[in-house]
Amino acid sequence: MRRALSLLLVALAGMTVLAHGVELHAHPSGEAIVVELRYAGGGPIAGAHMTVYEPGGVVQVHQEGRSDREGRFAFVPTRAGRWSVVADDGMGHRAQLDVPYDAERREGAPAARPAAPNVLARWLVGLGVLGVLFATLFVWRSRRDAASLS
Repeated sequence: MRRALSLLLVALAGMTVLAHGVELHAHPSGEAIVVELRYAGGGPIAGAHMTVYEPGGVVQVHQEGRSDREGRFAFVPTRAGRWSVVADDGMGHRAQLDVPYDAERREGAPAARPAAPNVLARWLVGLGVLGVLFATLFVWRSRRDAASLS
């Protein structure tokens, strides 16, 4: 019985990891690009660690900071190219958005990329589903055996 309960807890923990996703949206505001970070349910993600990477083959951090209480973060691109913005709320939610920027026209046309769950989260969910199935089978067999003894 303890083993079945342990498996059920693992299953629930795995499902909690993917309970809600993250959405990133970007739009130009003057010379800056404003990125808005929200949970899939619509609530803003305040205080998320934000990292902006410069375009090009070399991984170069342009700016780091935190989103405000409305889930917003702004940066000013210094050259044309595809800028990469990574948001991490510190609780397992991580998302990336690539923002193409045209320096001559001074505008960004965001290309959203949905956040993908990491490999560990996928494994936890898979193990959780298996755990629920085995726990259900265990309880069903225990009740069936108890009924046959009565």
